[in-house]
Amino acid sequence: MVNHPELSLRECAHYFNVTQPWLSTIINSDGWKDYYARVVQDHTARSSQNIVDKTEVLADLAVDVLTERLERERDSLPLRMVKETAEMSLKALGYGGRPISVQINDPENVRIGLVDSVVLENARRKMKLVQDVEEDTDTPALPSPA
Repeated sequence: MVNHPELSLRECAHYFNVTQPWLSTIINSDGWKDYYARVVQDHTARSSQNIVDKTEVLADLAVDVLTERLERERDSLPLRMVKETAEMSLKALGYGGRPISVQINDPENVRIGLVDSVVLENARRKMKLVQDVEEDTDTPALPSPA
């Protein structure tokens, strides 16, 4: 179903050699919905990572081509083109542009910067730990037996 979302319920039931009502019962159960959500999330994560990997290769090749051309035609390239390339490179590295800010329902501005995946993963892990602790403290203790 993840690999072929275009298939109808009838086609899926035929593939699995079950009746449509039986398959409908299964796919509408809470257990299946949870399982299917995890499978779709894993599939999406793998697909997204594949796109990210390909985009990184594409960006790397493009930078190599620009670098080679700049080195080869250094004296003949128009200054405007060199300037645009330098600005683009610096902006990609986080230099040069205006910092991104977001207004959050109070007078203070919050600055949002770029972080690498390791820092982001560590922050998410810490946030999850804090949420787990908060959930544990919100749960009232069971009354003592009478």
